[in-house]
Amino acid sequence: MDSVFAHVRKTTDLRFPGPADTWVYVDEHPDSINDAGLFSPYVNEWVDLPASFHNGAGGFAFADGHSEIHKWKVSTTKHPVRLFDMSRISVKPGDVDVRWMRYHTPRKSDKF
Repeated sequence: MDSVFAHVRKTTDLRFPGPADTWVYVDEHPDSINDAGLFSPYVNEWVDLPASFHNGAGGFAFADGHSEIHKWKVSTTKHPVRLFDMSRISVKPGDVDVRWMRYHTPRKSDKF
């Protein structure tokens, strides 16, 4: 896992990006579920894939209590459910969905 991300133990650890922009719960793609967590993607691949079964979007609950449905923009993020074990998915550099997910994941500094 990238060392930029932070392991959060208490709400005061939510400094980057802050509670209003930090996801706590997310719908994970059924074919990607392999453990009890969802890891933020690497720069060039998804480790675990968020769900896209809400018309190409996935549900997120944030640390400040609000939730939203985020619409994915790149086709590699929107996989149909096939009921098989999905391995890591490579993405092109600059993938906007990977960037969105990495921004909204707790990290150690403002850089991601």
